Amino acid sequence: MRTTISGDEAGPTRRLCVKLIVLELATKKEIIFQTGASDIHKWALAWSPTNSLVLYSSDIGINAYDIKSGKIIERQANPDEQEIGREAYKTKYGKKPRA
Repeated sequence: MRTTISGDEAGPTRRLCVKLIVLELATKKEIIFQTGASDIHKWALAWSPTNSLVLYSSDIGINAYDIKSGKIIERQANPDEQEIGREAYKTKYGKKPRA
């Protein structure tokens, strides 16, 4: 898994936002998902024990991403995943987020 930041191709509301790029091991194909998390704000990403990605974003909150049938599916993070997101933020920035 890696991330990149979108450019003008993402449109005015998703420009400079985090893109998730996951390599699907079975097919060796990259799966790309454009999030709404702005790179201008603080964000952190981590895997959950259930193999979901958890994205903490100071502008859009905490979301989880499941990988199913070659697609990344965005959903609300459950309470355990929310804590994983907060811990990822703490690891990246040295302190837990306020919210």
